[in-house]
Amino acid sequence: MEKMNRMEEMDKFLNYLDDIFSQNGELLSFNAIYAKLMEYGLGKESRKKISFDRYIETFKNVKNIQCREGKGFLHFENKVDVKSINTANCVKLYLSFKAEDMYDYATDIFKYLASKNIKHASKISDITRSDSICIRLFNMDDAIKLIQYINYDEKLTKAATDTNPFIFKEGVVGIAYDDRLSYNTIVASLMRLYFENRKDSESKDNVSLDSFKKFVANYYKQTFKNQKFENIMNNPDINKLRSHKSNGDLVLNVEEIVRLIYLQLDSNMDIEQFKTYYQSTLDLDLSSLMIKYYDDFINNKESKSVDEKVKKKIDERRNVLDSYIRYVASSQGLNVACLILEHYSKGEKDVITRKNDFRQYFYDNISCSDIKRLCFGNIKDYVHKLIESDYNYDYETKYNKVYQTFNKYTLFMNCCENTLKRYGYIKLITAINKCI
Repeated sequence: MEKMNRMEEMDKFLNYLDDIFSQNGELLSFNAIYAKLMEYGLGKESRKKISFDRYIETFKNVKNIQCREGKGFLHFENKVDVKSINTANCVKLYLSFKAEDMYDYATDIFKYLASKNIKHASKISDITRSDSICIRLFNMDDAIKLIQYINYDEKLTKAATDTNPFIFKEGVVGIAYDDRLSYNTIVASLMRLYFENRKDSESKDNVSLDSFKKFVANYYKQTFKNQKFENIMNNPDINKLRSHKSNGDLVLNVEEIVRLIYLQLDSNMDIEQFKTYYQSTLDLDLSSLMIKYYDDFINNKESKSVDEKVKKKIDERRNVLDSYIRYVASSQGLNVACLILEHYSKGEKDVITRKNDFRQYFYDNISCSDIKRLCFGNIKDYVHKLIESDYNYDYETKYNKVYQTFNKYTLFMNCCENTLKRYGYIKLITAINKCI
């Protein structure tokens, strides 16, 4: 039987949760959904306890790695200040193996990291789960090195079990980003909200990946575009994990994760898109401005207007983006405008025209990673709504003028044709000259 692709696996998982709800008559709790995500890929094997004694003895004298036991996890670290681990923008990799294989393959991976002296903060769960091994790497280059090492090793790839399908995979390695929160926690929380929303609205649509994706897109729009930050502040699933300096810091962290989840729900997600996304999280200048904006809004310091510095910077970028979209849409159409911005968001900077200094402005002010954030996570939707809005206010007037001109032109040509047939060429020229 042919293995399902990740889209099919996600769709099947959502329907599996719906079946449980249908049988029990009660919505699944956050804890129940999270547990199902952790059980994914284990098959008939129950979650087994893993002993850490052998690891501690094995790594006792290995250079470039420190091994220590914590509550529920065994931690592996290199060149990391423990206090700063939760403040770094790390790429997060997930792997899992059967309990009986865990020691051999985990040891192989952590010895490789030590041999290359790669900075990381990692852990192994004391119970088998879909993300038994979690590795945080402090830059994308090191992440790629490890991903390639694992995927080029036939023993590792054959022994690896599935991570949950809501995590994009490169080979057998799951890839995510979550800063100081938990990616899987946000996934489980969105699923809980999805099923609650379906029950409250008495939705007749079938449970599916498509409907879940629409729900996530709407959640993103309502929470971040329409500033309904209570969706985050009042969410118990999120608040129990928070360790942020401010509410605005928390909101930005959730925004980054929800944006990534939405990207991961698409079949076109690949490592290049993840690189672009990850780069956007490293824009500390924009991040600090967004945190201040969120904090000011939440604290009601400026209930009618956001901080002027933030507003000016973001509005300037968006105004130029809007001007560029209008320019391309008017000459090449909406689809081309969407396509160009999609390519730019993936790092293809030369797709932007030099006319009107657009390319230079984009180079200097709008990074490739900014595009989707400025478009509220959906380029196609943003472009179409912008042009539709323009049409309602400007294009309709222009269309009426063009239509009136066309009617006059048609009437003029009909008169010329009739005059030519009845009176000949000389009479037609004479009549036109008199009108002029």
